[in-house]
Amino acid sequence: MSYPQPPLYGQYQPPAPPSIKAKRSFLRTLLLVAAFLATFVVGAGIGAAASGSPTKTSAARPTATVTVTAAATLSSPKTPSGGTTHPAPPAGPKTLLTAKGTGIKNTARFTTGNDWTIHWSYDCSKTFGGEGNFIVDVYDGSEESFTADGVNELGKKGTDTSPVYDDPGQHHLSVASECPWQLTVTEP
Repeated sequence: MSYPQPPLYGQYQPPAPPSIKAKRSFLRTLLLVAAFLATFVVGAGIGAAASGSPTKTSAARPTATVTVTAAATLSSPKTPSGGTTHPAPPAGPKTLLTAKGTGIKNTARFTTGNDWTIHWSYDCSKTFGGEGNFIVDVYDGSEESFTADGVNELGKKGTDTSPVYDDPGQHHLSVASECPWQLTVTEP
């Protein structure tokens, strides 16, 4: 039986120090994070000043507990001719609002159920080739009652969805961006 031999003195090579490229990449990332945080703080202050009231915080969202049970076996009903009928496919999401623009704009009012989603995108690369802000705030049916932050982004461009929970009723969105943007509001 043989045992592995430890390496001889002088065989270990310590790892090379980080390259200049890696250091620059780290600094670039650090600067982007700092710029994002600064924009968020300034955007929150501008939003509070524009609304004429102090910034409100949204209530904590409830967590959901999911219980998984064995699936039931469904049998397809038979038609009089002996064929099988198939249930209708589930309906897709309902579109409540579609809007696009550049700059600051309030959307038309729309009415939602409890849960709904904002689908959004913006592109600053075509306008001036740099980064820009994209902010969407949610208001109730009045012009002054701020209910939630919908989106707050900084970058050349982006696209995503932002769900809104437990906020039924009439709403409108206030969009602020120097870049071209578009959004769609849907509910299940």
